[in-house]
Amino acid sequence: DYKQNKEWMLGCLERLRMSPSRSTFDCLLLPGDLCTPEELFEECMRSLLEAFKVVCFCFGNHEAWTRGERKGDAPSKDSLEKLERLHG
Repeated sequence: DYKQNKEWMLGCLERLRMSPSRSTFDCLLLPGDLCTPEELFEECMRSLLEAFKVVCFCFGNHEAWTRGERKGDAPSKDSLEKLERLHG
């Protein structure tokens, strides 16, 4: 949820792309708590999916918080509705 965290992640992905051993990184196991805002979640997942062939992600409590909806969307009525929107 913080700009410096996003910049750090993007820097790591850039270093990974430039790495001579790049072909050895095919899968990322991501144990959740990536961020709360839906738009930031989607942006981060797009970046990760460009960098890895497979991203295995387990939702954490940050993704389930019922705030951070996409601009213009009504707030989720509960955590399950928000997770369904992120999954879809």
